[in-house]
Amino acid sequence: MSRWPKFVCFTLLALIVSAAAALAQETTVEVVGGDEDTLRRLLARVVAPLYFAPAPGSEPLRITVGALPDDLPFAVPVPQDAEILGGMANISPVGAGQLYLNAGGASEDVLAFFAEALEADGWYPAPVAQPTSGFIPTQPETQTYCSADGQTVMTITAQASGEATTAINLYWQEAYPGACEDSPAMQGGVNPVIPGLRLPPGVQMTGGSSGGSTSSSGGSSGSSGGSSTPPRSVVQPAPGGLATVTCPYGGSITVAGSIAGNVQALLNHAAAEGVSLCASSGWRDPQKQIALRRQNCGTSYYAIYEMSPSLCNPPTARPGTSMHERGLAIDFSCNGGGAIRRGNSCWNFLAAHASSYGLYNLPSEPWHWSTTGR
Repeated sequence: MSRWPKFVCFTLLALIVSAAAALAQETTVEVVGGDEDTLRRLLARVVAPLYFAPAPGSEPLRITVGALPDDLPFAVPVPQDAEILGGMANISPVGAGQLYLNAGGASEDVLAFFAEALEADGWYPAPVAQPTSGFIPTQPETQTYCSADGQTVMTITAQASGEATTAINLYWQEAYPGACEDSPAMQGGVNPVIPGLRLPPGVQMTGGSSGGSTSSSGGSSGSSGGSSTPPRSVVQPAPGGLATVTCPYGGSITVAGSIAGNVQALLNHAAAEGVSLCASSGWRDPQKQIALRRQNCGTSYYAIYEMSPSLCNPPTARPGTSMHERGLAIDFSCNGGGAIRRGNSCWNFLAAHASSYGLYNLPSEPWHWSTTGR
């Protein structure tokens, strides 16, 4: 078992998760030259921190090759004939992990194996916020599960990668708010225009302006990212309309009118204690949410409108479901635009006082605070 210790942060998952998206395409990679030592150093460099320093006292990332990591937080079922390529566990700050496998058989058989094995261990299918209007696309090669205690969410992607071979990616992390809760909040304020409609077997969506046109010829469901009409979703208006609050050290934030008074009071309180808070994002136009999904999740129709938020880097809500689109979430900035990081003055202030003003943190994103914590 070989390990290459290297401190990493959650943002390295941009590379990891992109591999899952790449499974959907025929990709050939040729490794030319080098030796084992160089390959080890290259791998360490590839997964090195991209934006944030490691948390104080955090453990180095351990990459296990050719076997399951010995620090898995739970038992992971593996198909009997599977080739274990390797993986990582306990990636901070959200207890994430990733495994790469190859297995014989069709993707649907592989997913059926995981469904049976995981459910036998108490895992259950995660509720999925499907479009509530028009035809609902199917996602036959991806499944998401929640642990029995609802504290961990795991996504399994299985794609044909060769003759009678399926490439498998398993990704898990601490459950983000709403991930394992089957509640109206999962819909994030989307109002149905017409009821959701299930497609008949063998029929796929190809876009459309009134619920989505369909095709029985096995065509693409908008994988080009621009050839299909986006699903129609209606974002509830910001409660109380939109309002602008002033950051005492300069700048402003646009939020829902219903929370503007509390946000202004929070900013004034921070300034009184010498803490400079403002924001990189408050209310967000729906088109901006689409642009962020394209940037953080991928450019295909599936990546923008359907993929689980947890597979984006950083996690990004589906268009029509973001609290930013209602003006009820703020991505705070610190000291003139710097990042909010656990342990810095801005984080310490928010952790101590934000709840008193009705704002709660999304644990995986120190900068993101909203009225619901999601």
